Amino acid sequence: MATTIAAPATKVAPAVIVGGGRVGRALQDMGTGQDLLVRRGESVPPNFEGPIFVCTRNDDLESVLQSTPSSRWRGK
Repeated sequence: MATTIAAPATKVAPAVIVGGGRVGRALQDMGTGQDLLVRRGESVPPNFEGPIFVCTRNDDLESVLQSTPSSRWRGK
């Protein structure tokens, strides 16, 4: 007789995914449909509380920081 133990459900907060390339779209596809994809030229919304995943080239990081409200920066 086999015993099955169910893992406890973990609630994952919806995330902001910055970058609509291969990695950003893959993360979005793996989600539940509640994640927000932010593309080039768009801003990270200040009222979205989930984590921010940055999926861009390193030379785009400065523009990502400029489009992210300072209230979302750690330590602010």
